Amino acid sequence: MGIKNRVALITGSASGMGKQTAMRMAENGAKIVINDIVSEKVDETVKEFKKAGFDVIGKVADICNKSSVENMVKETVDTFGGLDILVNNAGMERAGALRKLSEQDWDITLNVNLKGAFLCS
Repeated sequence: MGIKNRVALITGSASGMGKQTAMRMAENGAKIVINDIVSEKVDETVKEFKKAGFDVIGKVADICNKSSVENMVKETVDTFGGLDILVNNAGMERAGALRKLSEQDWDITLNVNLKGAFLCS
């Protein structure tokens, strides 16, 4: 069956591993949704993908925010007619010993890594 003409949303895909995953999927014929929280990175990555001839859109969205995720999914479906593949790639960590982490560091790590994946799924 493959992924040709499937719509793939990859969270945190404006750089790093997410970008490489999106690139590989695009090379295999998927329509790609680039997501990140930093609009400049999204715009730059979308331009790069379009220059390579890929069918791509960019969605700036905070995956820790339910309405932001709902809007991203709605705009994806409105643009491509559906959503077939989700790659919950976005993740982060606040480095350091657990005893030195603040509650805020802990919360943002859990929100991005767990809540974000939950809301997108």
